[in-house]
Amino acid sequence: MIKKERPSVVVASFSWPQSLPIVIDFDSTLIKQQAFFNQFDLPVPDADQMRSIWRKHYSAIQREVAILGYDRLLMIPKGLPPLPELWQVMARGFEPTWQGRNFQDGGSFASVRNASSRDSSSRLVLVHGVKELDQHPVLKATLGLSPMVLTGKSRQQIETIIRRGGNLVINFQPSGTSTLIKAQGLTLDEYAIFQRQWLTEGDGHLDSDYWSWLLSSYSASRLALSYWSPGSRQLDVSAGDAGGALDNLGCRLSRSFK
Repeated sequence: MIKKERPSVVVASFSWPQSLPIVIDFDSTLIKQQAFFNQFDLPVPDADQMRSIWRKHYSAIQREVAILGYDRLLMIPKGLPPLPELWQVMARGFEPTWQGRNFQDGGSFASVRNASSRDSSSRLVLVHGVKELDQHPVLKATLGLSPMVLTGKSRQQIETIIRRGGNLVINFQPSGTSTLIKAQGLTLDEYAIFQRQWLTEGDGHLDSDYWSWLLSSYSASRLALSYWSPGSRQLDVSAGDAGGALDNLGCRLSRSFK
């Protein structure tokens, strides 16, 4: 039986609130991502592994792009250094990262645990390529919502998932719409990489107006969040409770494939 070859480009139409064509090119993304990791003397995405993941999940990737408007692909290679070291590399040239008291009490970077779907294996991660959360309708819909609202789970259920290292699935319907948003959060590792890639491409820093929940990274019984502080020229990292909500706090959504 001859296997059907998957295209190297995903083309989809995202239709909320209006139709928007989206194109993600695997080959050009691979070249850029390999160059980025090389620049920082880090393991590079393996072309064969990444292509295998792309082919395996091509239909699901196309579907996610059409439903939630993802327009950017992160390629996370296996063999990256532990989070404390990786964060230092990605924050090189910045002022030292500010760490909130809750995050420090949870053991700081060394004690962060990621959701089980975000292990150290190679993976592709779909994200929204916008600088601020209010620049994409799906991300804007997350502003002011707590993890309890974003996931439809109780505080106790979320704390149980965190304790077990499970996957905290985002599952909510924005007010005034018929769209059901099902997604994952980013990890601190992925966020650090995304932040630095965005800066390297000359587009400044992500999230200088809004904090973002990173719902696939856990700090003790809390959930990670981060922000770029333009006045201090530093990344800020903290951890919040399942019921925490602020008007200037939303969530970077994602979908991981491995």
